[in-house]
Amino acid sequence: MKMQPQQYARAYLSAVASVAVWRRGHGKWSKHIIVAVQQLIRERSGIVLAEVATPQPLTETQKSNLSRQLAKAVGQPIELVCAVKPHLLAGVVVTIDDRRYDASLKGRLDALYGALAGEGKIFA
Repeated sequence: MKMQPQQYARAYLSAVASVAVWRRGHGKWSKHIIVAVQQLIRERSGIVLAEVATPQPLTETQKSNLSRQLAKAVGQPIELVCAVKPHLLAGVVVTIDDRRYDASLKGRLDALYGALAGEGKIFA
């Protein structure tokens, strides 16, 4: 009998739930454990996580185009995690590993404000 990924996930969660540490109020670790496991799976598969923030939800076409373009730029398959952040006003912010690419209107306005205040360069 071939097991499905959901069955493995259920078995994992039931194993974690049965551990004594879980019962002593340390269940909040489960979220961090799951994130770490997902990261290890991505690393083994050669997939890069790209967190994308936009002021409005992306359509499926936009997601696939962005994923394809990012994969081409990075040279590895990309897994997109999209978030809606209305304060960005327009544009997009992409975070890959520890690098952040800010092409949002808010980012541009913040850079302009910093430059006018003498804190840095415009659109650095």
